[in-house]
Amino acid sequence: MSTERARADAGRGARRRQVRYTRMLAGTVVTLAVVVVALTLANALQGPRLADVTVDPSALVSRPEQSLVLRASQRLAPVEAADVRVEPAAPHRVTSDESGVTITFDGMLPYATRYTVTVDAATAATGVTSELVADFTTADADVFALVRNGATGADDLITRRALSDGESAQVLALPGIQEYAVAGSHLAAATVAADGTNSLVTAPAAGGGPTSPVGLPTTGTVTRLHGSGVTELFGFLFTPPAGTPERQTTLFVHDPTAGSPISRPVLGPDGQPLDVLDWIFVPDTTSVVAQASDLNLYLIDTMVSAAVVPLGQHQELRGFIPGTRSLVVADANGSTAIDVGTGESTLLELPPDFSQPDDYPGEVIVLGPDEYLEILMTPDYTPGATRLNPRVVHVGTEGARVVYEPVAEETEIRSMCVSPNGHHLAVELVDGDPSPDGYPNVPASIGMSTVILDIATGATVGGMNGFLPSWC
Repeated sequence: MSTERARADAGRGARRRQVRYTRMLAGTVVTLAVVVVALTLANALQGPRLADVTVDPSALVSRPEQSLVLRASQRLAPVEAADVRVEPAAPHRVTSDESGVTITFDGMLPYATRYTVTVDAATAATGVTSELVADFTTADADVFALVRNGATGADDLITRRALSDGESAQVLALPGIQEYAVAGSHLAAATVAADGTNSLVTAPAAGGGPTSPVGLPTTGTVTRLHGSGVTELFGFLFTPPAGTPERQTTLFVHDPTAGSPISRPVLGPDGQPLDVLDWIFVPDTTSVVAQASDLNLYLIDTMVSAAVVPLGQHQELRGFIPGTRSLVVADANGSTAIDVGTGESTLLELPPDFSQPDDYPGEVIVLGPDEYLEILMTPDYTPGATRLNPRVVHVGTEGARVVYEPVAEETEIRSMCVSPNGHHLAVELVDGDPSPDGYPNVPASIGMSTVILDIATGATVGGMNGFLPSWC
């Protein structure tokens, strides 16, 4: 009897536990359902949130038409240009789809600059709005310079500084550095001997590494040494000594990543080395534009022997408009822009510089179809030392304005060049009473310096001892 009662009690306990479990489970399900409904309602009443950002800070300063992409946590309603704010301001276009927003910048952005992009976005389902905010900083830029110490008997120096950092660091020290160039992770330096002949070496652009000799055809002179950015290629003109049979100036290219000292001559349309007056790399490519001794221009891919395209006859190469494949050339009738991609030529109708009768024009750098920089000088011939009174003027459709004028009246401007992204200007200065430094092929003055400016504002960004900034 007691056994049967125990079994009955156990059965009733099990049923009670089952009832409690069922009630607890039901309560949990109800609670979860309430939570899900609440979260769904909260999400529906909340605007979109930023889920992901895609941006390349280096590409933004080295190529135009680069984008920032913002991905949202919910499907978006269409976003218009008026819904996007970029600070500091930069020309841009806006496209969007349900997953996010793309902001494409028209031109290259300034170096080492922090941007904030704010998008007023709404969900596609409910129209609830919120702000998507993304911050990014563009890549910095290195600037190199050559400091000559030959007058003191010390080695010449190649130094480097970041645009955003005032400290310069030594990269290479050699006696008699005539000129140098930077390409990617390498630099090349041409040194000059007492007899005026040259040697050529490469070294790591970061400094601290060994130098590697570059082979030359024979003794002679190296001039117009240039580098081609990320391609790591260097090019230079080589002229053998006077009296050499069939003597001409030949363009050579050298690849320091190939592990060989060999340099290759650049061949013209007849398959033979050109006799070259001047030349320039198409920026960040393996192609060059070479000006032959008869003034004919040729576009040549140095990696493809048969790729030679004639570009016509012109008197002067003035460089590429920043961020483009448009080469500016000068002739008696003015300046022309040649698109080396299509071969199309456009005569530039540059605005007047509003110079005065006593002003003398100097170097010109074309920044766009209707925009350029120019060195103007107003010489003072009063008794005593002649003062050139130089200044750099920016000329555009809105008129002319002075970008830079030396503080000291005795300071002269030797040359200038624009940063690859077109936002900064490096100006070489000769202070006081200049004394020649005695170098035969690229002569300069003792004690030169370089000032770096923001073209848009004229503000001084920094400075360096030396000259021949790597942008030139």
